[in-house]
Amino acid sequence: MPKGITQEQVSAAADAQVTAGERQTVENIRARLGTGSPKSATRMLETWRGALATRLSQVMLLPDVPPD
Repeated sequence: MPKGITQEQVSAAADAQVTAGERQTVENIRARLGTGSPKSATRMLETWRGALATRLSQVMLLPDVPPD
């Protein structure tokens, strides 16, 4: 069985932390996953942050989104 963490795991953990109102830090990601090197988690969290910016900019482009 391979060791380590994947981008998908880090992205899912970071998304869950956003939903829970928690900070997305390397330490928090590693604690949530229970594994992963700081170097790998840092790199993957940076990738997630870049993708988050893209996802948010796409949401902002939606026409006439009704209020809650």
